[in-house]
Amino acid sequence: MHPQDGGRLQYTLHIIDTPGFGDTRGIQRDQEIVDHIRQLFSTKPPMRISAFDAVFFLIKAPDARLTPSQSYVFQAIMSLFGKDIEKNICSLITFAEGLNLPVRAALEESGLTFGKWFTFNNAALFANNTDLDSSSLSSMF
Repeated sequence: MHPQDGGRLQYTLHIIDTPGFGDTRGIQRDQEIVDHIRQLFSTKPPMRISAFDAVFFLIKAPDARLTPSQSYVFQAIMSLFGKDIEKNICSLITFAEGLNLPVRAALEESGLTFGKWFTFNNAALFANNTDLDSSSLSSMF
């Protein structure tokens, strides 16, 4: 994302998504994804990423423990980077509707190092809003 006039970001933001990690295609597919990420840092410019500031893991707030697949994915990604970025490895916690976030305890018990936690209450995006009668609003006007 490039800076926009009047925007808060005054720098270019690169987001690298890794869809498919830990899916049904197995460990071999996961290794291919790790190799692709490694290539981003080793190819020649302009395709090379010469630096990064943070790594984010997306996880649901209600998860009381990490699945073996989640633990594997986290460890595989973290193995790409040295210990010097541990404070820049962050968790994006979704469906965080309250203060009780079981996943935080699960992440702490995992032994994986995370810098900051960011919570998002995106449950409203999946709410069933069909109970509203659209004609009831139009009758007000």
